[in-house]
Amino acid sequence: MLTLLYTQNARAGQNTLHELLSRYAEKDEKTLVMVPEQQVLEAEKLVSSLGCSRKMEVSSFRRIANSIFRSFGGLRYHYIQKGAKYVVMWRALSSVSSALKEYQNVSSDDLSMLRLLVATVEEFKLYGILPEQLEKAAEEAEDDKLKNKLSDVALLYAAYNTILHEKHDDASDDIMRAAEIAEKKGFFAGTHIVFHSFDGFTYEEAVMMRVMFSEAESLLATLAYNKNDRRNIFLRLKETDRQLRTLAADASLTVEEKTLEKEPTQSEIDYFAKHIWQKEGKGDVFSENAPEEGGIRFVKCPGVYEEARFIACDIMRRVMNGARFRDFAIVTRSPERYLGILDAALEGVGIPYFLSARKDVTSLPLVRMIFAAFDVVNYHFRLEDMISYMRCGLSGLSLEECDALEEYASLWRISGKRWYDSYGWQMNPNGFSLAFSDEASEQLATLNSLREKLVHPLMTFFEAFSPKATVKSVSEALVRFLFDLKIPELLSRHAELSSSYFGTGVDREEYALLYDSLLSSLDQLVEVAGDVAVTSREYGRLLSALLVEADIGRLPARFDEVTVGSAELLRKSDTHHVYVMGLCQGEFPSSDFESGCFDNDEKKRLPRWDLAFHPMPSAELPMKSSFSTAV
Repeated sequence: MLTLLYTQNARAGQNTLHELLSRYAEKDEKTLVMVPEQQVLEAEKLVSSLGCSRKMEVSSFRRIANSIFRSFGGLRYHYIQKGAKYVVMWRALSSVSSALKEYQNVSSDDLSMLRLLVATVEEFKLYGILPEQLEKAAEEAEDDKLKNKLSDVALLYAAYNTILHEKHDDASDDIMRAAEIAEKKGFFAGTHIVFHSFDGFTYEEAVMMRVMFSEAESLLATLAYNKNDRRNIFLRLKETDRQLRTLAADASLTVEEKTLEKEPTQSEIDYFAKHIWQKEGKGDVFSENAPEEGGIRFVKCPGVYEEARFIACDIMRRVMNGARFRDFAIVTRSPERYLGILDAALEGVGIPYFLSARKDVTSLPLVRMIFAAFDVVNYHFRLEDMISYMRCGLSGLSLEECDALEEYASLWRISGKRWYDSYGWQMNPNGFSLAFSDEASEQLATLNSLREKLVHPLMTFFEAFSPKATVKSVSEALVRFLFDLKIPELLSRHAELSSSYFGTGVDREEYALLYDSLLSSLDQLVEVAGDVAVTSREYGRLLSALLVEADIGRLPARFDEVTVGSAELLRKSDTHHVYVMGLCQGEFPSSDFESGCFDNDEKKRLPRWDLAFHPMPSAELPMKSSFSTAV
């Protein structure tokens, strides 16, 4: 039997989970608690605090797949990185370009197009759609543009899969493989399974759930909404409800509905969460029936800087009155948007924090130096590229030496071959002057020495881009280039480096992670396309694609600190104070968007060919749902 428990909202759902786990612990039976990946830690803490029996396990779909592999075999270790998938698509696009129609004029080094194509393939894999199905749909489609799109994506999809599986595995295939093993071995037999806090299931997760539904002793799923509420704000949860009922019907299970009884007292937050999206006559969610607990404040700020400053000061005020830093959470739609603003405000008043956001590694000096070197090669020692390269702080020159070189090169507009020819610079450092003093001659000799020191590693790197250059040969040249500049030693001497080399807030650990990530990216690049011929421009774009997806994040370093994260991913059950930033149209909720090669109108036409696609009607709806969860 499947029990569907409607908890009205996420906050009540968390309290309900506590009660449910206590009951299952008393039974001392094998219990599996399934939660989204980002909530595993919180659920494990809850299980530990209850002193639950060892027969209770908290897991996510990826973790349960790993458990199945460790029990019966099937573990794989050679997974492809996300950035390397763009390299795979680059090869796929090159291999089938002559047969393409809609995308026949797409350049293979167009990084934005590679990302779009990979997103499209990943989206089809998410819904379990195969290349053969796309090819069949293309044959039956009447609209020429849609027909060509389907045909091209089918070709690219098939080529992409073939190239990817030559040497690598895709982590997104693990759940499907694990489901097959679990079904054969009866992995879930006799298990009580609880699904908590899910707002949707992917195709591969649904395949695993079919096995669970056919073998489990009992099943229970919590849904954080009122099933009688017809508002589109809960569209995701309603679809999740439908998925659960369909899985139960396929497994011939009965469905029992339970609704969490309303608490006798209702806080202002509960009232707000229930009524926020309702349109009332006066345009205000607070009416005479609203409780007066005072749990919600609305603060209007002129801009993001004032917003960040207010939050930082308010947190410090409450801490001075007895609160702890870990009692606070700051929720945004996209934490990356506030990098350099919110973190600066928190640091300004001495607040320890953990910012759960992806760092743009392309803005760090090491990566900027590498791509500046590629620009020097691509545009043949153009003046502005040489200045950008030397100003990255890792070229081996001091700031004073960079100033002297830039001043002289800018004065005489030095570009191209004049940076590296054997004649050296002979122009007067003082500009157009008839007098060439001994001091000027000495200064010129120093400038030529600095020029040689700056250019020598670049010339060695430049020689790697011959007509016979391959991804492997260029990667080897890049590593030699980094060693010529003594980058590893430079990074290891963090304590002695000035802030001009690393910038504010960048520490040794972060750069060590970045350097390791760079070498790992180069390894993947060579593994995927080592023997493929490449130009300097193509290689630079491929490396950029890999590094943009590089993760150099760290775990929280302190026990008592403020947590900053996105509304979609952040889940903290022990938070007493939540600040939601950016409540304005276009930011939170965001404007509509579309992803992949197919727009929403085209996606709506795909089900006629049995392509189970579910386009989101509006990006605003999941954002509203995320906001409700945050509240």
